[in-house]
Amino acid sequence: MSFEVYRELFITYTQWLLFLLLNVLYTSVRNISWILNGTYWRLIRNQRPENYEQCAHVMQIVYKHQLDQFIEPRISDFMLVHDRFEHPNYVLRDDVTLLTITDSRAIFLQSRKDAAPPFRHNFFVIGQWEGADKIITIPLNQFQTLAESTRRDDAQIVFLQNQSRCGGTLLTNVFLETGRCVTFNEPGAINALSKYIFIDKIWDGAETRRLFRNTVHMLCKPYRGLDGPVLAYVIKPTVTSIPCMSVIQESLPDAVQLFLYRRPVEVATSLRRLGQVIPTLKLVYYFPRLPGVVAPLLRIIGHTDVQMRGWTPRCHSDLEIGYRIASMSMYYYLKCRREGVSVTGIRYSDLVAHRDAIIRQIFERCHLTTELVAEAVKALDRDSQERTDFSQKRLKEACPNPPKVTTAFLEAARDMAKEFDVPGPEGWDPGFRLPGSIEPKAGPKAEEGEANCAP
Repeated sequence: MSFEVYRELFITYTQWLLFLLLNVLYTSVRNISWILNGTYWRLIRNQRPENYEQCAHVMQIVYKHQLDQFIEPRISDFMLVHDRFEHPNYVLRDDVTLLTITDSRAIFLQSRKDAAPPFRHNFFVIGQWEGADKIITIPLNQFQTLAESTRRDDAQIVFLQNQSRCGGTLLTNVFLETGRCVTFNEPGAINALSKYIFIDKIWDGAETRRLFRNTVHMLCKPYRGLDGPVLAYVIKPTVTSIPCMSVIQESLPDAVQLFLYRRPVEVATSLRRLGQVIPTLKLVYYFPRLPGVVAPLLRIIGHTDVQMRGWTPRCHSDLEIGYRIASMSMYYYLKCRREGVSVTGIRYSDLVAHRDAIIRQIFERCHLTTELVAEAVKALDRDSQERTDFSQKRLKEACPNPPKVTTAFLEAARDMAKEFDVPGPEGWDPGFRLPGSIEPKAGPKAEEGEANCAP
């Protein structure tokens, strides 16, 4: 690793740590003032059902700082000052979106008046961050009451599960291009809830299903301003939520679940390119052999589960981490299908090579009119991650030469394939597809080659 990389990492993390320290000091002083002026005690009382009418706490954002765009915004990224209390219906406004869920409250974000709606951005969480103006918190019990009393429309809910770095944002933009779908690319609330359910196991049973259902319904609250009535709400979570596919089916039996996948070597290569520009991933790739480093860092960015804990790459290849994530996601896809979960696979290369035919089948499975296909395919002609720190152009400049596939890596990849009982690196000929995948039908075929997602 060059001196320049060390210097960049040092500056980035020093600025972030200084902000965290300053925010802790600021928050401590602010909380003391809230105790003295009664705001703190009002927050405690707002948890009682009889205080529902004014339980939404509106706070103005004084300052914000984020380590990188790859991590969804958290309340600790903001310096906040008390503004007022509102009726919880305040969060039903179009300029307010669900940011995340904790074990005690729901956190919403209100955008500036001049900001575009976050669901119009190709990355929902980046759209939230760029337009952030206010934070609104609601006690979790009052949030449940609000969700269950809020009108819902008849739009289809679609979950787009994915391996990470496999074209998920590209497919999300396909839905967005129709002008009739609201898309949520890696929403923090779903990612956080998936971690609580699967990793921390805070809730289970009926309470899990209730909270998951209400979280989705508040994320997908009625929005205006589209070209017509909303036909579908498309949620693309991070890979963390894949083990929760059974919870999704139990909570929302009418939801459609898709799983987009790609050759694991390509996933690993793309993730390594991303590691050249994202500070959190730089640590993962530059210090992979330090004991206990990989799992905590991957958990921070939402790319881990129990089978990552304590795992250390075996060789010096930069591809092992991404390969394990890709293999793990396929393992859960196949496991959930065996357990009766209704989920349809989509191979990325099919989406690129048979765009019209594959998108038509996807829309049919999502109960969308196929008249939207002609408009939707236009999304495949643009960089799906433009306006981000990890656009195609930025990644190619940062990592012009992909990592080499070494003999040592292939040996490790075969072992991981056996561990997860998924196809190994040699098992991905052009005609191979995971069980339950869409098969290309006759239709216009695009030229083979790189698609417009980050390489």
